[in-house]
Amino acid sequence: MSGVKKVFQLGENGMDMEGNILRGDEVEIDDKDWYNTGKNYWQVVADKGNSNIDGMLGGQTHVHDSDITESLQFLKNLNVTNFNYVLDCGAGVGRVSQHLLAPIFKNIDILDINKDFLDVAQINLSTLPSKPLRNTLCQGLQDFKATQQIYDVIWVQWASCYLTDVDFITFMNECYNAMTPGSTIVFKENVASKKGGDFVIDKEDCSINRSVQHYHTLFTQCSDKFQFITEKEQLWQGLLPVMMFALRRK
Repeated sequence: MSGVKKVFQLGENGMDMEGNILRGDEVEIDDKDWYNTGKNYWQVVADKGNSNIDGMLGGQTHVHDSDITESLQFLKNLNVTNFNYVLDCGAGVGRVSQHLLAPIFKNIDILDINKDFLDVAQINLSTLPSKPLRNTLCQGLQDFKATQQIYDVIWVQWASCYLTDVDFITFMNECYNAMTPGSTIVFKENVASKKGGDFVIDKEDCSINRSVQHYHTLFTQCSDKFQFITEKEQLWQGLLPVMMFALRRK
C-alpha cells in the first residue's frame, strides 16, 4: 500500500548528499515515488548500454576483483555447510552470481528490479558449465515474498540500501520464511561515517547509506528470528567504506 511514510524509525541525525542536516523521524516520502526513483535510475543505466560490470559498479570496475575475493573469504569463514540453493538479491547482470556464488552453489535464484539486467544475467550464467540458474525474480526487495523454505544462503549486496527501515524489517521477515533452519543471510552495503551522522540519503537514486549502528538496530528488531554472527569492513581508496554483515536464521 502506497502513501506518505517515514524512511526511518529512529530520530537520529543524518544528511543528504548536499550536506543538509536531516532528522530521521522527520524524513517522509511517498513510498511509490521513492521506489520508482530508484527503479528509473537503474533503467537509465540500462538504456545507456551499461548493462555490464562497469554499469553495476558505477564506473568503479577496479573494485570488482577485490570485492569478489573479500566476499569469498568472508563466506568461507561463516562455515556454511549446505550449498544447494542461494538467492542473489540486487543481482544486476549476475556479477556476484557468476564470480562468487556459481563456483560454490548448485542452484541460484536471482532478484533484481531491472529486467534488462536480468536478461543479461541469464545469458552470463548460461555460459557456465554448471548451469546453476533456476529462477529470475524481477522485483524490488520491498516486494519479495517467500514461496518456499529453500535457501541455504541469501546474499544481499548494494540492494538493501534502497529500503526504508520498515521495509528492511519486512524483507528480513520474508527472508526468514524463505530460508532453511540454520542458514545464513549476508548484507554487503556502503556504510555512513558517524562524522556525517547516522545516515546519508542520495536523492538521485533514493538510496541510504546507514551507519553500522543503524544496521545493528535493525538487526536487533529481528533477533527473534536471526542471530548476528559477524561483520567485516572492506575499504577502497576514495570510496565509501563497505561492511559485510552475516546473520544466521534460528
